Amino acid sequence: MLNDNPIPANTLANDLANDLRVGDPLPIFDFEVSAAQVFMYSAITWNRHQIHYNQAQARAEGHADIVVQRGLLGNLLVRYINSYFDNIYIETLAWKVVSSLTPGQVIQCTASVIDISGSGWQQALRLHLSLKHKERLICDASAAIRGRHRADVLVPYNWGSEGV
Repeated sequence: MLNDNPIPANTLANDLANDLRVGDPLPIFDFEVSAAQVFMYSAITWNRHQIHYNQAQARAEGHADIVVQRGLLGNLLVRYINSYFDNIYIETLAWKVVSSLTPGQVIQCTASVIDISGSGWQQALRLHLSLKHKERLICDASAAIRGRHRADVLVPYNWGSEGV
């Protein structure tokens, strides 16, 4: 189950970084992925690799249990970023899985600010993120984020406005 404890959110209307400085850590966020989440992620992404849902196959390939997908770890990173920052646009997110994770293992997401550029609505941050299980690095990541601009928001077209 994912941890639903709220993280205090920054207000990004005028200043993305608020009181953040280069080198500052962001709050730690804990996640725990269930076997059901791993199975469902495989289903919605059409991932047929059996190590993600068949424990016997995962063990035959040398894993202790079914394995959490790389994409699901990326989704956890996005959730972490969106939990701390409000109203942002993630320009880039790159991550590398360096160790397998199995369901039921609590992982901690940590992040720190590695660069701040611009100001006001043009301000951008670069973050270094990591996912760890008991000090064992699972995933190393970097992200570039900025405040959301009006052009980032898609407005649905009102088809009924012309009397069609």
